[in-house]
Amino acid sequence: YYAMQAEELQSMHRRGELGAALVLLDQDEDDYRSSLRYSMSTGRWVLAGRLVSGLGYLWYAGGLHREGLQWCRELFEAAPELPDDVRAGALHSFGGCLSVSGFFDESIEALEEQVVLRRKLGDPMRLMAALNNLGSVMNDVGDYVSSDPVLREAVELAQDVGHSSALMLASLAVGHLHHGELTEAESLYREALREAKAYDDVYAIAVSMGGLGQTLAWSGQTESARVQLVEARERYEELKVMPGLAEVDFAVAIVERTDGRPNEAASRLLACLSAPGGYWYDATELWIFQLTASIIDDLPTAAVLLGAAIAGYERSSRPQPEVIRSDLERTRERLSGALGLEESARHLRTGERRTRSEARDLALDALATFVNRSPTSG
Repeated sequence: YYAMQAEELQSMHRRGELGAALVLLDQDEDDYRSSLRYSMSTGRWVLAGRLVSGLGYLWYAGGLHREGLQWCRELFEAAPELPDDVRAGALHSFGGCLSVSGFFDESIEALEEQVVLRRKLGDPMRLMAALNNLGSVMNDVGDYVSSDPVLREAVELAQDVGHSSALMLASLAVGHLHHGELTEAESLYREALREAKAYDDVYAIAVSMGGLGQTLAWSGQTESARVQLVEARERYEELKVMPGLAEVDFAVAIVERTDGRPNEAASRLLACLSAPGGYWYDATELWIFQLTASIIDDLPTAAVLLGAAIAGYERSSRPQPEVIRSDLERTRERLSGALGLEESARHLRTGERRTRSEARDLALDALATFVNRSPTSG
């Protein structure tokens, strides 16, 4: 029963009813967990695969990817023989949960296998989704040469079957944004938004507006960025997509900082860091540490947070977006100029020794202190 329900939730998402699907998942969350536990403990692997396949994107969109990854690993570590369509669907979920958790090489491996299966099965809609996911993860690891043809094939498939290509266009835009090509990213996001509106795809509209707003924010077009981000946040709230809300809050913090409103920027970062649903990218928390370091007036703490961010980047297999790298150098230069090279370097080294959890607690405390001390906060 719950395997069929999971497949219905997946169908709802594909019909553009993601918000309603997430509400139903939340209502029956314990029953889905019980069904997964029962099917895996009794060796009913096809049922388990169907459940993992149906719930995968909802785990991703609802900020439950860590739990989803545990279920996916348990399924694939058992190495069951599954029908091609069930295995392909479970690989789709596995690849998504791996990528958002920062396991990019494993994610690409799972998604490449899924693409092979989807080509064999001959379902252009599912192949389109598989290519979009694979291209998106290739973007995440900075392999833009490989991601571009994969995503363009996904766009062509969408157009061939009369389906919205908005999410694929948005994925193409992400690659340009992360590569520092802001003009190209803006153009693709605007095309994605037009496409999403033409199909009345609420989720794709939110994704396109959020991405466009972030691109405009990094470009310094703050007034235009606000317009996009305000509506994107409203749509993500309606859909109950927590990672989307966190992404928008981060982008708004960039806008506020650019407009010379550091306390408002700090408030947004505090909300982002306190968000219950996680992030689209595992490195987002590090980006928050970095942006916090550029805003707060406690310079030694700022340098410690920047050091924690730098250490996190060095441990990651994923290159950071060009806009993040450029912002990092500006913040490092600012702190070196204000503290002096020797003192700044000492605090950076301290930050490099902090665990992610310690750095997160430090950032929360620093942001709360800065906001509460500001005469214009609230």
